[in-house]
Amino acid sequence: MKKIFLLLIIALYIPYGYGQNKENPIKFTLDLTNIKDDMLMVEMTAPKFSSNEITYRLPKMVPGTYSIYDFGRFVHDLKAFDKNDNELEVEREDINSWKIANAKKLKKVTYWVEDTFDSKDTGKFIFEPAGTNISKDNFVINTHGFFGYFDDMKDNQYIIDIIKPEGFYGSTPLVADFSDATRDEFKVNSYFTLVDSPMMYNIPDTTIINVGGAEVLISVYSPNKMVKSKFVAENTKALLEASTEYLGGKLPVSKYAFIYYFFSGMAGSGAAGALEHNNSSFYSLGEGPPGSIAGQVKHTAAHEFFHIITPLGIHSEEIGNFDYNVPKMSKHLWLYEGVTEYNSMIALVRGGVYTPAEFAREIEKRMAVSKFFNDTLPFTEMSLYALGKYEKQYQNVYEKGALIGMCLDIKLRQLSGGSYGLIDLLHDLAKKYGADRSFKDEELFDEITAMTYPEIRDFFRLYVEGSNRIPYKEFLSIVGMDYGGGVKEKEFSLGAGDINFDMKTKRIFVESDNIDEFGKSMGLKKGDQFTKINKQVLEMGKIQSILQTLVSNAKEGDDIEYEVARKDADGNEKLVTLKGKIKKVEGESKAEVKVGKNPTDEQLRLRKAWMGS
Repeated sequence: MKKIFLLLIIALYIPYGYGQNKENPIKFTLDLTNIKDDMLMVEMTAPKFSSNEITYRLPKMVPGTYSIYDFGRFVHDLKAFDKNDNELEVEREDINSWKIANAKKLKKVTYWVEDTFDSKDTGKFIFEPAGTNISKDNFVINTHGFFGYFDDMKDNQYIIDIIKPEGFYGSTPLVADFSDATRDEFKVNSYFTLVDSPMMYNIPDTTIINVGGAEVLISVYSPNKMVKSKFVAENTKALLEASTEYLGGKLPVSKYAFIYYFFSGMAGSGAAGALEHNNSSFYSLGEGPPGSIAGQVKHTAAHEFFHIITPLGIHSEEIGNFDYNVPKMSKHLWLYEGVTEYNSMIALVRGGVYTPAEFAREIEKRMAVSKFFNDTLPFTEMSLYALGKYEKQYQNVYEKGALIGMCLDIKLRQLSGGSYGLIDLLHDLAKKYGADRSFKDEELFDEITAMTYPEIRDFFRLYVEGSNRIPYKEFLSIVGMDYGGGVKEKEFSLGAGDINFDMKTKRIFVESDNIDEFGKSMGLKKGDQFTKINKQVLEMGKIQSILQTLVSNAKEGDDIEYEVARKDADGNEKLVTLKGKIKKVEGESKAEVKVGKNPTDEQLRLRKAWMGS
């Protein structure tokens, strides 16, 4: 996360088209009524094995999060038994893998799983939409955090038996094969389908809406009852109607589930966002008054929902054949995340949810945030190495990635005289490949060019594969939009351009030497961690409100005091008090995008074809 309050939105890509082996199923039982030390026991009834030694694994990575999470580190006391309950030898191969001897005799495996939401594990904190929660009032069961797989058996049938407290309801895209007051049973055709199916159990607050031929479930857990599913549904219906219109009048799914977990205070990761699945999406957002969260709910849901186009119907071999423990990255994040983000914007203006002026503000936002990233780094290269050396550039897939989608859409409209746009290209790609056929990573640009125009290959070569900066003014002018790229304003700051969140200390801190004039006058240094501002303790859950109050009430010349934790030369931390006077500093150069008032006939025609108004 580059900026502390920068919304992180991530999407889960799942392989499709797998068969199932009903003759040799793998069954898991998870008892939600038996919490022990903030853990739940998983019991697995083993399938039959033909070899004497097998390896059981939990995922190293959840595809789409672009982070190595090692879910095996939350598994404790794994044991294997034969039919007479005699223990079999188990050797832990690595953090995510267990080798089990005498596998032909294996009858069951048991282990305890701790949740990730409040884990004391010192490793990489798991972003909540991919994580797990265990509490008496709520259970978040991202299935990859509880259930694993055997090599060469990911296509077997999986049976999941959930024992639940009375009154609890399981929100999930899955349809139960059996359900009563205390138990649900689900059957899925592969491990991939299982991972694609999050669950949340609690006293239900659900609303169902019907849009575009689809039945849509809205499920909400709000610990202080501040957010209701009816409110979320009201804010979701308009965007789904706009999406339906953009997609041609019918949604490409028959059922969909929006599952929301609203945190009281700040989440442990310090971030908010969502994780996308084929027929559902799981959200981790901050609880608040309905009016203050409506915009975030709407925007986040719009992005996640548009993943039903890609990668559901359009994906590369790296995604179609994803390996949970040896993942390979695709170079087309511009398509999976960037185009998805752009679709969530353009659909809302075409559907009347945004005005053209509001849409222009959305473009400005993407331009403003993209300035924090390396603008000359080829997007394909960043995608390939998003797990490693370019991890800190990943967030740009939602910023510059969306702008790539916008410019590609405009170029297609220009070349086709307005009749063919990005959504038409996506429909054609889905027809050519579909859910069960993956494209080759190296061939996609040439395939798109063959389907469209030779000039599109130049676009990819220059602005996606190449290091050239996108000439936004040139592209926006095609559709009669005015662009100005050099507006600077004076603004209040904390004193540094790069403020991030330390997940271990739960503090915001100065990440780099990019300290502005105000920060220098205060004596801020790289690595300083904020503990107090004007004697107010920056506690988890209060940081955002304290900073918002500070900015809204700030006046130049007012006294201000920071307390920061600073390490000395020996690495010992000490508290340092910094005092000064509030002053505005020159902000980043901000782009201005406006609907042109005097377009030519050609510009107006293309703008209407592009924006729908």
